[in-house]
Amino acid sequence: MSSSSSGSARRFEQAITWARLGGALAAGLVAPLIPNLGPVAIGALVGYLFVWGIVLHFVSARALTLEDEHRVSWIAFFGDSVVILLAMLVIAPDPVWALFPLFGVIFIITSSFRLGDAGALIAVLVVSAELLGVAVWRDRELGLGFSVAYIAFDLVMYSLSAYVTTSMLHEIGTLRRERSDLVSRASDADALRRSDATKGRLLERERGARTEAELLSARLEALQRISDVALRHVAIDELLPEVLERVSETFGATASALLGVGPTGLRVRAGHALTELPRVELWRGGDLASALGHRDPIVIGDASTAALDQVVGRPVATRIVIALRDGARVLGVLYLAFELPRELVGDDATLLALVAERVASALARAELFESERRARADAEASAARVHLLLGAADAMLDAADLPHMLERLAKLAIPKVADSCAIDLLREDGELELVALAATDPERERDMWVAAHRYPHLVATHPLVEMMRTNVPALIAEIAPADLERLSRGPHHTRVLLERGVHSWMGVPIVLAGKARGAIECYRAETHPGFGPDDLVTAQALADRIAVVLARDTRTA
Repeated sequence: MSSSSSGSARRFEQAITWARLGGALAAGLVAPLIPNLGPVAIGALVGYLFVWGIVLHFVSARALTLEDEHRVSWIAFFGDSVVILLAMLVIAPDPVWALFPLFGVIFIITSSFRLGDAGALIAVLVVSAELLGVAVWRDRELGLGFSVAYIAFDLVMYSLSAYVTTSMLHEIGTLRRERSDLVSRASDADALRRSDATKGRLLERERGARTEAELLSARLEALQRISDVALRHVAIDELLPEVLERVSETFGATASALLGVGPTGLRVRAGHALTELPRVELWRGGDLASALGHRDPIVIGDASTAALDQVVGRPVATRIVIALRDGARVLGVLYLAFELPRELVGDDATLLALVAERVASALARAELFESERRARADAEASAARVHLLLGAADAMLDAADLPHMLERLAKLAIPKVADSCAIDLLREDGELELVALAATDPERERDMWVAAHRYPHLVATHPLVEMMRTNVPALIAEIAPADLERLSRGPHHTRVLLERGVHSWMGVPIVLAGKARGAIECYRAETHPGFGPDDLVTAQALADRIAVVLARDTRTA
């Protein structure tokens, strides 16, 4: 072993020794600020680092030969493995695990410099095993769950760190050998010209390696940012727009969208840099259907996304899509639009697949949260229906006259059942007359009264007229343009329905002695989901109570 190489190795070990002592001081100061296992665990970590640094300093000072240096390197490797394990255990309660990637990367880099490719590979295996062991231990012993996406990210980063470090060491070795060869032939002018060309190539390769490392680091940071967004939010409406914005920034896309799987096609759930969100389902044939069956991203060349391309706002030269999977289940498709031609080169496909995995995981968690919230809303709606029917019974007992009673019954349906509720009774001339109306705000109620008095006569195709003829309740869960035309009493009424964002309608006949004597008409705006079968049952129960009131009023008269 040459004196220069031996001195470099000794200086390297001395620097690492001082780093261990500094790490002991840092652990004692910083660890109490992070969620940890307590002062005993912190003291064990600090004490081990300090003692280990002192012991290894004296051991490395006694190394005189190449074999001694090699043995010291392996001793340092196994001792540092214990340091990494202790550090992971001490901050195991940390919910973010932000320091776990840092511990592993530093350990892998130092192992690569000491022991070469073999040391890098073994370091990756050791730190991966420690990470998995700590994750399982904290789950079983501390009751803290762990994110599979974060674990996978850390393992991928460990492998990439080993790959980049060993590649750079190989490149440095190549540079040293080629430089030595150039120096030995420096006396020959022709050799000098060749060496200049070689140096130029080496500089280009060095710049390329540096650029590749910087690009890889930037993409890892972008992936971390996307993961942070995906793990921070829970509600789908908050999650998707920000995730799509980060994905567009990472890949330089003009626009992006997330398509959910519908009954007959793909529907846009969220978008970034789109002029609007298409409400129609997209065609699932062609390349889109192929994307649903693959795990890798593909470049679309057909018209499957024509509806999306039109709302990007700028010409689309390239479309890239990838399926979002939660295990074997396909949750949707991630769509990226590029203004200029774009191909998946290098590790673009791998990075996009990792992004899709994190988005799918976040989407699955958000859907679970949404299902729990819907279940809670259904329970609250059921309680509201019971309260409504109890209130209807009280109104029937307390009201002094029929108009006042009907007005109270209409108000009971607001806002738990509908945004507006109208009660119409059949006159002797066969026309329906509005006798009671309630809405969530006075302006909406005034507009409904104006529409009813401006257009008192309903056409034969109006759903209320058809319902009175058949005595069968009617429900329009989502009002389409054709339904809006049937429901409208006139131009003013159409304007009111559009301005108020009405999207769902329900009508129930008030049947007395087998004949329809009136009807209950309910509307919902965008603040509520569409009417469902439970709402129809509630409205029918309210109509039955109104029928009882009408029968009692008829007997009294």
